[in-house]
Amino acid sequence: MTAFPALADATAFTTPSGLDVHLQEFVDESAQVPALLRARFVAPTMTADHPGSETVLSDMEHLCNAVAIPHVTDNDIDASQIVISVSAEPLELGVFDPEIPQYFEAYTIQDGTCIWEWY
Repeated sequence: MTAFPALADATAFTTPSGLDVHLQEFVDESAQVPALLRARFVAPTMTADHPGSETVLSDMEHLCNAVAIPHVTDNDIDASQIVISVSAEPLELGVFDPEIPQYFEAYTIQDGTCIWEWY
């Protein structure tokens, strides 16, 4: 597993819903089965009720296609899946805090596009 810390000048994004996020890190798990890349984002203004789970899910698909897919391509990462996570605060990978809203979704990479999977 290889973590790619985010670069300070290229980590801020505004999603289609207007949610401001920044990239916490990429974690390359392409040497494992399944071969995947984790793209972990933080949205400081996100709360349990705002902007709503359907909106966050739509934003996560956008982040997968607009941020994670280019990272996979640019870094020649041999991943078949991408897991996108968005949390209200930075957390260590695998840590759950019931006070911090978090969302996760998995996508299969197909023809350079993220295809949503049941996670």
